[in-house]
Amino acid sequence: MKRLTIVFIILFMLFQGCSKKEDDVRSETEETIKKERGTDRESSRKKREQTPRLVRVREITPETLTRKIFFNGVIEAQRDVAVTTKTTGEIISLNFDIGKFVKEGETLAVIEHDLQKNALEQAEVSLKQAELNYELRRNIFERDRNLYENKALPKEQYEISENSLRTTELALKQAQTAFQTASVNYDNCFIKAPFDGVVADRPVQQGQYVTVGSPVARVVDTANLQVIVGLTQNDFLTYRRHRKKEVDVIISDSFTIPGVVAGVGDAPDKKTSLYSMKIVFKSHIDDENRRVVFPGMQIKVAVKAESYENSFYLSRSEMRLLGNDYFVFVERKGKAVQKEVDILTDVGGEWIARIKENSEKKLRLIISGIEALSNGSPVKIMEKE
Repeated sequence: MKRLTIVFIILFMLFQGCSKKEDDVRSETEETIKKERGTDRESSRKKREQTPRLVRVREITPETLTRKIFFNGVIEAQRDVAVTTKTTGEIISLNFDIGKFVKEGETLAVIEHDLQKNALEQAEVSLKQAELNYELRRNIFERDRNLYENKALPKEQYEISENSLRTTELALKQAQTAFQTASVNYDNCFIKAPFDGVVADRPVQQGQYVTVGSPVARVVDTANLQVIVGLTQNDFLTYRRHRKKEVDVIISDSFTIPGVVAGVGDAPDKKTSLYSMKIVFKSHIDDENRRVVFPGMQIKVAVKAESYENSFYLSRSEMRLLGNDYFVFVERKGKAVQKEVDILTDVGGEWIARIKENSEKKLRLIISGIEALSNGSPVKIMEKE
């Protein structure tokens, strides 16, 4: 029994020794694997860090930028006039139709004018007769005055001659007035365009009888345009502070023409509490000499406010936030260089920003893949497609 106990103890000790060796070997193997894996990870990380990342860039040139306040509006013609008659009669001629471009002074319509023409001719004859009578009496008076001064003519005859001259002078003035009236009445039979523009309406027909004040045509000045927008109190005060007259009239995303602030009301509208601003601008002619901007079109205008030097436009996706500071990445000699920026103002959808402590005239701003970059990361600029 004692022998069996001793044998059992020996076998147990041998088994324990083998297990320990296996555990040691297993531990060494696992440690080796961990070290190899760690080395592989480190090597992979270093390899990734050394492999340039493909990025897109856009070149920026810091300049003086101006914040803009945007308003929506509808284009109006500066002059939109209903041309009316100044006499009565039958329309015997119409020389226009809707859509026709007319020049200032061009005859649009003619009203029956036989009576006015006869009256004008008679007034012209009367005027010539009055002019002859006046010239004759003036010569007689000059002769009588010389005689009177030389005491060769009695005073009574001299006074009669002077009164006759005044009478003929008065008759001349009356003839001149009658002629002017007849001329106006005759001219009123010819309805003319008040300015260069396009006929937008023709409410009459040839042969129609019209009276004084009847509308004949509506002429719209499509070359000189305007838009009136409403400013809030803050926008009104901003404009008053900077008083920049130049305005961008935005017809579309790719089409902008210059405008000028013509005036701003100092008192708000009672209903809307907005301050009215009138902006004037010229219509646009394309390469084929066609007008492409018209009254009634909905547009956007940008009124200029504060200016910022050494700045550029920056979208939210092109920058990162670290604590309370914003920064961007610029490409320099194949590496991403981190640059802290000051956000100057929000201009709706993007910011006006300035790079701190920057003296470079041009920069290549990295605009893609910035989430995976760090300061000094190697980068490669993707070719433009």
